[in-house]
Amino acid sequence: MNLVKNIYMMNYYLLIPVFLILLFLFPIPLMFKTSGNIFKLSAVVVVYICGIKMKGLALKTDIHGVKIYEDKKEIPKNNSDEQKESVYLKQLFLQVKDKMRIQLMQINYNFGVGGAFQSSLIAGWINIFLLILLTRIKSEKPTTSMLVCDNVAYNSTVFEGALMVKARITLFDLVYSLIYSVILMIYIKINKK
Repeated sequence: MNLVKNIYMMNYYLLIPVFLILLFLFPIPLMFKTSGNIFKLSAVVVVYICGIKMKGLALKTDIHGVKIYEDKKEIPKNNSDEQKESVYLKQLFLQVKDKMRIQLMQINYNFGVGGAFQSSLIAGWINIFLLILLTRIKSEKPTTSMLVCDNVAYNSTVFEGALMVKARITLFDLVYSLIYSVILMIYIKINKK
């Protein structure tokens, strides 16, 4: 009887590694939302993981260049650290981009130049360009659903756009991409010396 109880307890302990393996291989839902106004030279970027807002940035352009705000506070620029960080983020982005499974890509825009004829003509060209771009993405990620929603403002001057991307990535792929990017940064640093 004691042997049977020990076997059952041993089986329960095996659930811990099974749970960890499933957690590592289960895809995590990601969502990226961005919107911007061309005439005001401003944009907002928000990243959600599992439906929880992780990072929100506002970008505004003025005479001195692009300013980045997080929670209405400007993020200061450090040139030496910024260069190293940008190389690392570029490598990380390239790694994650290949491993991410995009489920939905939706583009919304509101466009008008003041005249109905010119607005509809230019909106048609924008739609053609966006469909060509989405077809290119669809050829690389065939399981992606894509949607273009346009709103032509015939009698006003406006150009606003928004992009929403829903994707999934496993924790294993994310950790692999992080480690690979760190190793690549170390390799680049060693080769420069």
